[in-house]
Amino acid sequence: MSAFLASMSTFLLATSVEASPVTSRATNNTDAEQLHRVECNNGTHITGMYVDEQYNYGVIDIQFQCSDGTTTEWATGNTNWNLRHHLRGDLAGLEVFEQYGYGVIDFRYFRRSGRVGLSEVGRFTNNPRENRTAYIECPYKAYGAEVYEQSSYGIVDIALLCKEEGSARRGTLVPNPNNVLPF
Repeated sequence: MSAFLASMSTFLLATSVEASPVTSRATNNTDAEQLHRVECNNGTHITGMYVDEQYNYGVIDIQFQCSDGTTTEWATGNTNWNLRHHLRGDLAGLEVFEQYGYGVIDFRYFRRSGRVGLSEVGRFTNNPRENRTAYIECPYKAYGAEVYEQSSYGIVDIALLCKEEGSARRGTLVPNPNNVLPF
C-alpha cells in the first residue's frame, strides 16, 4: 500500500501546474453583471482579435484567433453589432478606451517586439469619445481574457490571461459556469 501511495503522490506532483497570471482589470468598472472567460486552447496564445461594435453603444463582443489556427467562442454572444473589426499579431497588451455611460468603446492592440519592447498593431474602432484610457500588459503573450459585461451596455472591463515565456502548458483555472462575478 505504501508503494502505491508513493507512486500516486509522485504522479500528482508531476502533473500539478500553477495558474498563469492575470493582469489587473483595465477600467475597474463595478457595474459589470457578468464575467466571461475566453481562452485559446491549452499551450497556444492569441494571434488576432475580432471586435464587434454597436453604434451608440461601443464594444459589445470580442473573439480571439489562436496560434493553433482555431478561434475562441465570442465572449458575450451579443449579436447586435453593426461593425466587425480585426487585427493580427501576438497579443501582449491592450490600451482600453472607456466612455462614461457607455463602457469600453475601443482597444489599441500591442504585440511583443523582441524580448522587451512592444509595438502597436492598431486601434479597432477609432472612436475618439473616450473619457479615460487604461493599459494592461502581459510579460510575454496573452492566451485569453476575462471579459466583464453590463446588460444593455456591452463590455465594461477586461483583464488579460498571461502565458509564461517558454511554457507549453498553463495551469487549470477554476470554472465559473454561472458567470458569477468574484466581487
